[in-house]
Amino acid sequence: MLDAANFGGQKWNPSKMTDNQSDISIQMSSTNGLPSRKQSSQDPSVSRGTIVTFHNICYRVEVKSGFICCRKTADKEILKDIKLLDILAARKDPHGLSGDVLINGTPQPANFKCISGYVVQDDVVMGTLTVRENLQFSAALRLPTSVKEQEKEERIDQIIKELGLTKVADSKVGTQFIRGVSGGERKRTNIGMELITDPAVLFLDEPTTGLDASTANAVLLLLKRMSKQGKTIIFSIHQPRYSIFRLFDNLTLLAAGRMLYHGPAQNAIEYFKSIGYECEPYNNPADFFLDVINGDSTAVAASKADDVDLDNIEEHINRDKTLAENIAEHYSSSTYYRETKATLQNISLENKKKVKTIFRQVTYTTSFFHQLKWVLKRTFKNLIGNPQASIAQLCVTLFLGLVVGAIFFGIKDDFTGVQNRIGAMFFVTTNQCFSSISSIELFIVEKKIFIHEYISGYYRVSAYFISKLMADLIPMRTLPSIIFTCLKPRADAFFIMMFTIMMVSYTATAMALAIATGQDVVAVANLLMTITFVFMIIFSGLLVNLTSILSWLSWLQYLSIPRYGMTALQINEFTDLKLCTGITNTSQTDMNCTEVSQPGIMRPGLNAILGPTGSGKSSLLDILAARKDPHGLSGEILINGAPRPANFKCISGYVVQNDVVMGTLTVRENFEFSAALRLPSTVAEQEKKERVNQIIRELDLAKVADSKVGTLFIRGVSGGERKRTNIGMELITDPAVLFLDEPTTGLDASTANAVLLLLKRMSSQGKTIIFSLHQPRYSIFRLFDSLTLLAAGSLLYHGPAQNALQYFKSIGYECEPYNNPADFFLDIINGDSTAVTLSKSESVSQCNLSETIEEVGGDKTIAEKLAELFSSSPYYKETKAELERLSLENKRKMSADFQQITYSTSFFHQLKWVSRRTFKNLIYNPQSSMAQLCITTGLGVVVGAIFSGIKNDSSGIQNSFGFKPTIGAFFIMMVTLILVAHTASSMALAIATGQDIVTVANLLINICFVFMIIFSGLLVNLTSIESWLVWLNYFSIPRYGLTALQINEFTGLNFCQNANVTGVNVSCITSSPFTICTGEEYLKMQGIEVSAWGMWRNYVALLCMTLIFLTIAYLKLRFLKKFS
Repeated sequence: MLDAANFGGQKWNPSKMTDNQSDISIQMSSTNGLPSRKQSSQDPSVSRGTIVTFHNICYRVEVKSGFICCRKTADKEILKDIKLLDILAARKDPHGLSGDVLINGTPQPANFKCISGYVVQDDVVMGTLTVRENLQFSAALRLPTSVKEQEKEERIDQIIKELGLTKVADSKVGTQFIRGVSGGERKRTNIGMELITDPAVLFLDEPTTGLDASTANAVLLLLKRMSKQGKTIIFSIHQPRYSIFRLFDNLTLLAAGRMLYHGPAQNAIEYFKSIGYECEPYNNPADFFLDVINGDSTAVAASKADDVDLDNIEEHINRDKTLAENIAEHYSSSTYYRETKATLQNISLENKKKVKTIFRQVTYTTSFFHQLKWVLKRTFKNLIGNPQASIAQLCVTLFLGLVVGAIFFGIKDDFTGVQNRIGAMFFVTTNQCFSSISSIELFIVEKKIFIHEYISGYYRVSAYFISKLMADLIPMRTLPSIIFTCLKPRADAFFIMMFTIMMVSYTATAMALAIATGQDVVAVANLLMTITFVFMIIFSGLLVNLTSILSWLSWLQYLSIPRYGMTALQINEFTDLKLCTGITNTSQTDMNCTEVSQPGIMRPGLNAILGPTGSGKSSLLDILAARKDPHGLSGEILINGAPRPANFKCISGYVVQNDVVMGTLTVRENFEFSAALRLPSTVAEQEKKERVNQIIRELDLAKVADSKVGTLFIRGVSGGERKRTNIGMELITDPAVLFLDEPTTGLDASTANAVLLLLKRMSSQGKTIIFSLHQPRYSIFRLFDSLTLLAAGSLLYHGPAQNALQYFKSIGYECEPYNNPADFFLDIINGDSTAVTLSKSESVSQCNLSETIEEVGGDKTIAEKLAELFSSSPYYKETKAELERLSLENKRKMSADFQQITYSTSFFHQLKWVSRRTFKNLIYNPQSSMAQLCITTGLGVVVGAIFSGIKNDSSGIQNSFGFKPTIGAFFIMMVTLILVAHTASSMALAIATGQDIVTVANLLINICFVFMIIFSGLLVNLTSIESWLVWLNYFSIPRYGLTALQINEFTGLNFCQNANVTGVNVSCITSSPFTICTGEEYLKMQGIEVSAWGMWRNYVALLCMTLIFLTIAYLKLRFLKKFS
């Protein structure tokens, strides 16, 4: 039996249920469990299943407030975010729960969540495994070890056959990078994972999320057939189509925690009619119930009065917010409620003497080592099947190993050899530290899978933790340690270096896991790890001489992982190494085509384009709006019978599917920006402000006009207000034609109705509004003036929207009562989908379920048949005749071959306004402005404290860069750092411009910076590089900055005034003829030319590189595809 718990706002408010309906409990069973209603199963083939009841449910949590020293704790009844489904499935903390949840009249067993099934809303299958491998994993861990392997395999084969997954059983489920099975097959795999244990009760949270209409029908048909086998299936669903609603056996309607109806689903319409709410013909009952629950929403208001004033919409909704309470009171006095209450009181009396389960423990059917074996096997399969986390990283490590080996090959035993050795050690240790950041995703990416499987009793936490560690440490941390070994050509030195690098990698990985575990966002863990490693690198021993650190900061060195690795590697490398033998002085595209060949006329009014996914809706909309490449377009598009002007896309309006307003600005500021740049400069500022105020009033945005639109980190306006802001940006120019791509995407039912009512009112003022939609509700469909139906680029209907039902009836397709016309049309286009199949025959056999589901996708011949029927219809003939007349008038007019972009304002006016908006966005965006400034300030203070009191000795050479206490040196350092920052930023822009994925751009930029740092002159002495590699140092941005800073710092510096200190080995180099006493000698040893031109040529190089990179970025931006 199918029990649908339909949430009005998708959230359940248990406190209100207990306050106002303290005796209400819901009984869910295959026969509704209420014999007095005379609603016993009408189908004799239906087996009686498990009965789930709950009584007087209330959920409370402790809320802490105030400071730690005076913190107050209070109990609070949860008003939101607690789902009834989770409480019934024993997936909430039982310590906050009061009331009873009974299974067949007895308390829930302690391990109920392990023996029942729960399909979560988001998929929790491993995408790198096949369908069969996922089911095998579930069987191996959830079935007792007493069950033989042969029996498990038979159970898996049986489930694959029942779910219609035979053809894809050995196909990978699929990930972001691996093409896998379809959405419906993926959802059925999730269900199959839960069916392994043959649970009597199966819970599903929003089982149709992310599925198209046909696939959703197929999934619900599967659940329907399972329910007839005696299973109790309970699921939450928000807005089901009529073809899905008709499958429900039992329906529970909730609003704000109050029960509005609980009983047979097919009796719900009659019940609401009895209390004064009558469902209109062709209105989907589920949509109708939600309209009533939402307070007689804008769509229902429009049905009472066709002309609704937009200004009164919010007032109308607010006035009816107590409507849910009235409906709940009606239900409390209904026959359904009284009979349910009487039945549950008898159950409650029987349950009083039974022991209540307080703690819901997780039980396991297998041993720890059995779990470890299977989780480890799956983890290694996932690692091998995921090239982004395994093969790619190893290849990058191997490539870096070869390059670094070539750079440091043939190190000599002299001063440059010492510098190169230390540089190589520093690079290897820091590379291992930063490489360990990849382990951050180890527990974050699979967090949902882990939580679901752990709660369901798949494995112990210890088994999962150990298996993940083994799968990460061995291939991802151990192999790179071998690749980067070694410098000293001795066996013992080789193994010591390998062990040291391995320990550095293990320690850094352990720290990364400690920081990342429990985090939900990878970016936050990345930021914390990066900041931690930056401070560790400062105290590693290369950038700062640890003996010269102030005493109150010296303790920080003991927390540095690279320091221990560097120290061990230096001891291993420099022991028994002689540096004074032979010292010498050294010197310096595929294209996807969519054919859209159709005639049509879009008149003033609401012109809707409907069709399934891939039908060509967006392509047709973009072509009409001149947003497709005109060189691939044939045919004519006329505006009032004349050729479309070249700048049509600038004078018309186009609202894209995703919001494109600046979230850090207010609604008014976004409108002002649009007005300033899209209205001609001849329009006075006062007129522009009046235009902005007029649009704010028309769109009913006066209350939020000075509120920020909102971003991920800034709370802003609602979804409907945000969508209206997008529309207002386009209305600034008062376009005669307005295009909208999926204007209801991401909006709830009431907000979507409000947006379409706004568009309807605008169309009544003479605007031609053309938009694409996928699956509108009936309350939206009834607003359409014109309807265009597409399938695979073919025109199936084009004419008045209200005549569409009559047309399809004339060709043999009649819409059933209470079926939404839009859903009905999509069912026909999809090829007589599973929902229509069910209407023809309620009994769907088990053997042909897979065939029925697959036929949904093979509907090309039906689409062609419908297109042929329309081509001979009166609507098509009338349209074609009028278009031929317009075409004859247009023959002598010139056609615009190139759709150029025209601008209403000058370059400097645009620069002024774009700069103003950019700076406002920078100020109001803490992630890119204040946060970065605070981090920079903090680093400046810390670095200043670390390098304070630098002496003119050997440690001063190591520590000192840009700390000469003169005004001239200060400004030179400042200019140098600014130029380096600008050049690096311009290179990042040149790489990132045109990229769609931030991760790819970050990877390319990081690889470039790694090589630039190697050739900066700090890690490698540039004079000792092999001749065939030396050219790479000319592309290093840090090299030019570092060279300029060294010339600025060391010119005129004397190291021998107070002490005779030179290089690394004092006793040796002091007695040699190469003693370093002046800054000029040090610069000469580094191969740096000490002259005025020696410094300024670095600035010239940085400026040239900046101009080159910015030019590349501009050209890439300029010649980006202007057509989506």
